[in-house]
Amino acid sequence: MTKVESNDIMGPTKFWEDFLMKRFLAILLAMLLALAIIPALAIQASAGLSVQQLKDKFPAGKYWNHVGMAGNNPDGWTETSCGYPHNNNCNKFDGHTQCSGFAYKLAYDVYGEYARNWLKDNNTSNLKAGDILRINDDGHSIFITEINGDTITYADCNRTGGGVNPENACKIYWDTNREKGSINVTYVLHAPYALGSTPVTLIPSVNTNQIMQSILSLFQTAFYWLNQFLPTMLSFVNLFDRFLRSLL
Repeated sequence: MTKVESNDIMGPTKFWEDFLMKRFLAILLAMLLALAIIPALAIQASAGLSVQQLKDKFPAGKYWNHVGMAGNNPDGWTETSCGYPHNNNCNKFDGHTQCSGFAYKLAYDVYGEYARNWLKDNNTSNLKAGDILRINDDGHSIFITEINGDTITYADCNRTGGGVNPENACKIYWDTNREKGSINVTYVLHAPYALGSTPVTLIPSVNTNQIMQSILSLFQTAFYWLNQFLPTMLSFVNLFDRFLRSLL
């Protein structure tokens, strides 16, 4: 029997080591490519409702509540005030009710995303249409629909809270104008782009940081298990290699 020299063939250990390493590097390259591409994805956000469409959906003088209905109806309105106290008749959206819920709902209908995820600060130097203002010592919320110079035009509801004028509880208002300097701003929720402008933004409702963290977590898990099992697998292959060579 002719014995085959070890240099004439690639041993199984070397073969599987190279095979596994190539597969691992391919997976690593794919993950790194995904990490590079995802933050750069920019698409035209789907057009939300315009100001006029919002006005048609939530007419001025109506009430953002569900009086006489079975339950919460954030996309609707009624002809009847909540009265005071409100008796759980006010609509809610994303955990907010009355004026703040209405502002958050308008923002969602325009941008297709939750305003709670927007940048929040008290910087009023760069206000734009689409921003939400929390005003009056954290007592009221408004949704900006237009800015001309120092004049802010906004929509809101439940302006008096119902305590002063119960007949106005949850009443919807549009096209209110106020000078910026006259508004006591508690904080601003900054919309991703100005209402009515061409939206170029990251994929709506997708948190790219979470996606990248998930990919990194998967990579770390894969690397951990590969590190755990590769030595054992190569040890087995080496034993098998020796067995085969003993037959040659």
